Amino acid sequence: MRAERVMLIRCPPGSAAAEAAHRLAVRWRRLPERVLLFFQGPGLDHVEAGSESAFAGLAGSGLALSACSGGWRRRSGLALPPPFQFGSLVQFWSAATSATEVASFGVMDDG
Repeated sequence: MRAERVMLIRCPPGSAAAEAAHRLAVRWRRLPERVLLFFQGPGLDHVEAGSESAFAGLAGSGLALSACSGGWRRRSGLALPPPFQFGSLVQFWSAATSATEVASFGVMDDG
């Protein structure tokens, strides 16, 4: 996927980092550029919440919600809940290297 703005979300729901990521995603969604939110590691907790995730309501209109396929398969044998779709770290890095803006949330000190 090609996107002008790419976000890596590695923080669990309820964390300060998740709240900051959501605020930025809401701002990005208002822009005309394509946006990719990629959930990996602890960020997959947002994906498990499915439509109850704070991020689920942002999907569509140029904003894609992508879950790390390898991480999801290791964590769960279940189907991916909508509106999330599978993606890989290779796809994430490919999008990130050509994006005009990249953000990352979920550093070690914010759980």
